[in-house]
Parts: sequence; structure tokens; C-alpha cells
Amino acid sequence: MRFQFRYFLMPIQYFFANLLTFIINLFVWRDKGVVLMGAWFGHRFAGNSRFLFQYLSEHKEEYGFKKVAWVARDEALISELKSMGYDAYMMHSAKGIYLHFKAGTHIICTMPSTSIGSGKKLPGDIMGYFSMRARRINLTHSIGWTKEYGGSGKSSKYGTFGRIVAELFTKLKNVGFINALLLYPGDWGRCEVIFPDEKYIATIMDPGIKPIITGIPNLCPCLKYTSDERRYLNDLKKYEKIILYTPTYRSTDRIWYVNPLNDPEFCRFLKENNLLWLEKLHPDARDNMKAYAYDPEYAMSLDSDFDLNLFARDVDVMVTDYSTTYEKGIYLRKANIFYTPDYEEYIKYDNGLKQSFIDYISDRKCDDIESLIKQLTLCLDPGGYRKTVNMDSMRRTTSFDDDKMSYEAICKDLFGAKNGK
Repeated sequence: MRFQFRYFLMPIQYFFANLLTFIINLFVWRDKGVVLMGAWFGHRFAGNSRFLFQYLSEHKEEYGFKKVAWVARDEALISELKSMGYDAYMMHSAKGIYLHFKAGTHIICTMPSTSIGSGKKLPGDIMGYFSMRARRINLTHSIGWTKEYGGSGKSSKYGTFGRIVAELFTKLKNVGFINALLLYPGDWGRCEVIFPDEKYIATIMDPGIKPIITGIPNLCPCLKYTSDERRYLNDLKKYEKIILYTPTYRSTDRIWYVNPLNDPEFCRFLKENNLLWLEKLHPDARDNMKAYAYDPEYAMSLDSDFDLNLFARDVDVMVTDYSTTYEKGIYLRKANIFYTPDYEEYIKYDNGLKQSFIDYISDRKCDDIESLIKQLTLCLDPGGYRKTVNMDSMRRTTSFDDDKMSYEAICKDLFGAKNGK
């Protein structure tokens, strides 16, 4: 009953947060020249927010901004960003709180504010409770959707009562003032969201969302690295070829997934060919998805908070399962492999998959280590993979438009032309 009771507490909480913001804004007026940004629950400098922040920080005057600030919950992160020359503040510091009310534009990529409606408490990228009357932009953290959340044999987690409340919630979203004041913190139910292609607009579940068709910031080159990131990148240079592995999380305790590194034959294949298996698990991945060990001679496990977008351009092959990173690989003209040892179980017991994704990977997936090694051997052959796959043709099936895939084009779509021209 605890989760169900929260459904009724949230609108009250949102209403008073919105009311407080309105009152404070009578004295602290929002400034269109100030931009506030954050990412990944306030704990990471990563994702679309990070890439756009770095560009805007260097070119803010060209778009009519006088201050572009980053807020986070981690003191070490803020110190690092300040040493890089950026405007960065602790989220709950006096300056950080002030900027939430002062900034005319709030930008996130994961979650606007602390969520109390899910199975676990997730903090916001910023304190989105105080975003009312600011321009609100969600850059999102993935390209599209592969999963059929709650589908494919998976019944509602919260029973009949949960379904009734969810249906009522959906109907109330269509009532403008209720949507703005009660259903979302800081009026984030009526924010702007970027999409690389119009086909994704049909997936919007909230009627107040305003779509913007534009490029994806994290597909642009990174402009500056942190000290830890530079060390990682230097370590990669000693390997002949790099394989980036990005499996998504499993949401149930019933897990049939086995990490490839747990197979001695696969480890021997990597070692003999001087390959690096660069693994980046999803932040929500359970511990049983990790390998038993990571031998630095051929394997490296990146911290779940590390931004894989920083070196996606530098890898040779991208391996995933049910993650949207596959489209990123296609755009970057990387060989893509789908390693799906728990394919049937994932569809039946976990999140399920959208039919379009099932159709796409049906003849591309590897269900065991033997087929994975065969596919890797083909993909790592300089001419092998490209002789059998037309990369340019595959790229045209994605949602990316080269004309929009630059910082200048993205900022033009979001903020208008440089200097108003």
C-alpha cells in the first residue's frame, strides 16, 4: 500500500512546489540569458546534457546567453568541472538553489526531479520541482525504444488498483492546468523533448510534450575530457582492436544471461588476437551480470557512470543485446553484433521487445559463444564485414540526418541561429 498511497501524495507535493516557485519568481525574475543544466540524477557529467553544455559554455554569447551553469550532487565532480574552467555548483548550495529560480532555461537528459513513484527513489538531474515558468528541455538519454515495458507476458506490478490509478492519471494529463500544477513537478509534463526523427513522436505518452526534431548531441565530438577520462583513453591505445560491449539491464530476478567473459574459450579468443573487450554495463544492471573476473590483458570493465559516448567513435566493433546503442553504432559506421543468449526468456519474463526491434535483429543475433566468436571474426576482418554489409545503406535506415548532426545545427534548432542571424 505504500506505493499506492504515494500516488495521492505526489500531486500535493507538486502543487506546493509550483506555488513556492511562483511566489519566489515574483522577487527573483527568470533571466532568459541564464541556462541551468544537469544529467544522470545529479551524479554524472555525461550524456546529451554534458556534450551540449561543453559547446554552449564556449559559445554562449553567440546564442544570446550570458551564463551556462552545471549543477550536481557530487563535490568531487563539481571541483573537477571548475578546474576545467566551467561554471559548476553544488545543487543544494545557496548559489545552486538561486540558479534554479533565476535560470530562464532548464535542461536535463534523464529525470527532472526526484521520483517517488517508482520502486526505488531516483534523484533528479536538477531540482526540477522549481522549473515552473522556465523553458524546460529534455535532451533524453537514448535514441529510441527497443523495449515493450510491461508487455510480452509481464503483468502489472501493482495489480488492479495500480492499473486504475494509472488510467486516471493518463486521462488527467489531457487537462492543461491539472497537468501543469498537479501531475508533474515543475510543469515538466509540458516540456520540450528532442527526437532525431518524426517516427519517434508517436511514442510520446504525454499530450503536453512538445517535440523538437534535431540531432543528438552525444554523437558530436567531445570537446574536453576530465582527468580520469584522459587516463582511460590512453590505456586503450595499446590494444590492436577494441570491442565495445553494452548490454542493457534485466528488470527481474529471473536471469538467464551469462557474461561472455565467463567462458574460457571466449577469453582465449580475445587474448590470442590482442583484442580488448571493453564492457560498459547499464547503471541499473544487477551484480550477476558482471563477469567473474576482468583480466586487464584482454578485458576492461568501465564504471557504470562512465560515458561510453566519449570513445564510441574509436572502437572497432559494437556488441549489445536489447539496447538502443545499436543505432548509434550504425550511424558511426561500426560493425554491430547482437549477443542475446536469453532472448526467449527476455521477451517472456522481462521487459519484452517491440516487434520492430524483433524483426530487425531476427537474422543478426548470436545466441551462444560459438556464434559470437564467428561474428566477431567476420567483423574484425578489414574487408569481411563490409563485403557482406552495405554500411551506407544500413545507415539510411536509421533516424539520423547528417545535416542536423552538429553542435551548430542542434543549437540552431533549440535556440535559433547564431547572433540571431
